[in-house]
Amino acid sequence: MIRKNGSLDFEVNAYTSSSVSTSINFWTQDRQTASLIFKLTKDGVPLPLAAVTGKLVLVMANGSRFIRDITIIDRVEGQAEYILSDKEIKHYGNVQAELNLYYTNDQSMSVHQFSFHISKSLIDQDIVPITEYYVDEFEALRAKINELYEESIQTIKELRDKFEDLEKIETKQGAQSKVDAALAAAKKYTNEYAETPEGAQDKANAALKKSKEYVDPHLENKKIHVTESEKSNWNKSQLYKLTPNDGKVARLPNGTDIFSLPTGFYMGANLVNTPISNDGSFYYVEVLETAYSQDDVNYKRIIVTRSFDNMTWIGTFHAQGFRGWKKTLTLEDVANSTFVDTYDQDNSSVSAAENVATKLVFGATRADDLSEYNRTRAEITLKNSGLYLIRLYITSTNITVGSDNILSCYVNGTEFQRFGNWNPATSSSTCVLYLLQKFKAGDKVTFYITPRGTNKTVSINTSYVTMSQLR
Repeated sequence: MIRKNGSLDFEVNAYTSSSVSTSINFWTQDRQTASLIFKLTKDGVPLPLAAVTGKLVLVMANGSRFIRDITIIDRVEGQAEYILSDKEIKHYGNVQAELNLYYTNDQSMSVHQFSFHISKSLIDQDIVPITEYYVDEFEALRAKINELYEESIQTIKELRDKFEDLEKIETKQGAQSKVDAALAAAKKYTNEYAETPEGAQDKANAALKKSKEYVDPHLENKKIHVTESEKSNWNKSQLYKLTPNDGKVARLPNGTDIFSLPTGFYMGANLVNTPISNDGSFYYVEVLETAYSQDDVNYKRIIVTRSFDNMTWIGTFHAQGFRGWKKTLTLEDVANSTFVDTYDQDNSSVSAAENVATKLVFGATRADDLSEYNRTRAEITLKNSGLYLIRLYITSTNITVGSDNILSCYVNGTEFQRFGNWNPATSSSTCVLYLLQKFKAGDKVTFYITPRGTNKTVSINTSYVTMSQLR
């Protein structure tokens, strides 16, 4: 079928304007082709039209009024249609209209008021439409019939008043004939443009039967109905899926770049950009991607946990890009860190000759958390890799004033890092030096003094070392 479609998109809410003036224009010759298409939405999604009927109210330019059932063409997508009848299309001029919805649970609402125009075709220039009324609802029809009846009574009254003085100039029979003629004309008008209550009731019964043929099977089909609680849960739900439907984290394909992953939970092996390069271990990956970006960098946080040892790292993307991995410390990490303290001033003396690297000796320890200290060899064998802070304390009573004495840390018997130089200002002097250095698990750490410019063998009366792991 050929149609002239006037599309109307209505959002159902309480904030739209009271009436919308559309640019829709039909002509009086658009018989059976003037179509209004309604697309209804609520909160940005199609409004379901199950268990609902629609009524379109049309108020024509000449005062004619029609209330019609609309045709629902897609109840799921919220689409309906109404084709103007031959009687309606001939009422040219501006048309005020309103779409109303009536639900089977006695709820109803006005969707929108709007207006459109019907222009007079050239072929209809000599036609003047008569004011008409038509309603699809029995109660509204009955009200209109009563209104027309009251108009007829008023007309008769006016006629009687007009002919009140007729008795003076003509017989009562003549006046009564005129009144009867006027009453007959009024009844004829009423009969031609309004239905009887019986006819309207028949239409109402037919409409009710037709609606029950749709509604009753619909109500019995429980699969397509939901409770208010279910609808509330759906409205509050989040559309973005963080896991598959079973809630279990899916494995990523080997070679997946974890920097490219969106928000979600993942796991996999042989992944790219993990904290340990070329590590084929299984990792759990948590990604939190934000909507904020700067300098074409999308802010993001990634947490990865290696499965076999529970080691966890955190990395972030900031305006400057990826900020690197930071390993988290556990209580076990802190409890298993190195702390050695050899404070024992009575058992740490040694003699050191000019230009000879001499190992410092230490006494008993006050602390040795991981049993790494060997007093016989004055040696600390580290069990952890990491960053260490060392404090070295030595005293002498015969050190040469102004001499230049080197204090060094040795690893596995070889000089590894110097603390610095001791340049005593008095012969009885104390030196305290610090060293911050990274070591590997298994390193054997010892400490040496090399006297220079002393021109003699010097005596180290007291020495002790404190070594603690920072991370």
